Amino acid sequence: MKHRNEAFGRLLKAGIASIANCEGRTASVIEEQLGSVIGVSGDTVQRYKTGHLPPDDVAVKILAEAAVQRGFLGREWLQRFLHAARYPFADQLLDALCPAPLARPRPPRIYENLPAPTYSQFVMRPQAFAEVCDGLAQRTAVVLIVGLGGNGKTSLAREVAARTLQVQGAAPPFDAVVWVSDNDRPGTTNLSTILDTVALTLDYPAARSDLFADLFSRAWTLLDEAARRVLLALTIFPTSVTSEALAAAADVQGFTFDCAAERLIDLALIDLQQERLTSPPRYVLHPLVRAFALAQLREWLQLDVAAREQWAAYLLGLITTAREENAGRIPGILDTHAHQIRAYLDWAYHTERWGAFLDCYWRTEMLWDISVFAEERIPQAERALAVALQVGDAGVALRASLRLARLYSFYRKLDAALAAFARRAALPAE
Repeated sequence: MKHRNEAFGRLLKAGIASIANCEGRTASVIEEQLGSVIGVSGDTVQRYKTGHLPPDDVAVKILAEAAVQRGFLGREWLQRFLHAARYPFADQLLDALCPAPLARPRPPRIYENLPAPTYSQFVMRPQAFAEVCDGLAQRTAVVLIVGLGGNGKTSLAREVAARTLQVQGAAPPFDAVVWVSDNDRPGTTNLSTILDTVALTLDYPAARSDLFADLFSRAWTLLDEAARRVLLALTIFPTSVTSEALAAAADVQGFTFDCAAERLIDLALIDLQQERLTSPPRYVLHPLVRAFALAQLREWLQLDVAAREQWAAYLLGLITTAREENAGRIPGILDTHAHQIRAYLDWAYHTERWGAFLDCYWRTEMLWDISVFAEERIPQAERALAVALQVGDAGVALRASLRLARLYSFYRKLDAALAAFARRAALPAE
């Protein structure tokens, strides 16, 4: 059995130094005092400080008691000291000198941030109270309390919310209540402030870091591949988009698309818009979700290109069918997809996909005559001419120069119109 332990020596040094500091004496004086109690000299105590273990357990107990009672050392030091000294029944001496703090059972956490009531006594209105409770018990997204100002709507909402946290109560039980009010700063409440309040009230760990990144990352793990494709494909559309166009871009069709869209709506990753009940649904991304999806899209680069090409094929297919069946439908098609067409042309132009740009431009040429995009008539035509000259397509270049000449004449820019005619004359005939 070893009779030396360096950890014991270091801990004893700390104990004697603590006694000396607390009592205002030198370490040698403390060593002599401890030695006299143990029955050894001060030199022997100094030997203990080098790591030599005392031959009997009584000496260890005396040293431990002195360090705790005179040096005010705590339970952690004593536990390590007794372990280093190989003291038998260390737990009993540990509890005797430094009793463990009593562990009080923590009451169950109630997650709520309800404001203090502004009333001294709530005046119960049984019918209104019962109607709100019934609404909360249903599977509905919103329960709306409507009434004239000052008739107690806020008090009713607060009282119902408080009673939902009670184990036994008239209101349906809830695990948490989060109160968000626009009363103090009207018009400033938005999705960000609501989510922050929810996260802080529920003591959500990510509230101490990047809430949205963590929130969206968790939602991402709940999506299958079809839902992920739909979410990422939606990033190529700057505004809302029809379900048919989105399904074509994501290459997710039929029942699979319906399930994916429903999942994304349930997780609040996409929003569904309908102007009227009879209007077809359109899907749109919240800006925060768009930022997250664009970050994810960096790992799905092929999907980005494929989604744009698949959407363009879908659109041009609609136009081709309309030309064959009812050409009068084309303006309506272009108006429905106007913002997407412009975004696609910008992408094709900046990525130098000249064939895709020219094909889409000439099939959607009349889009630029719509009043919303009237200011883009000339810039888009100049782009088409530049691209046609780039690829050496004389036929397209002729059409573009003629269109430019006509547009400049319409806007009474005669010098520019003459220049466009001159360019047209310099081009070879088709």
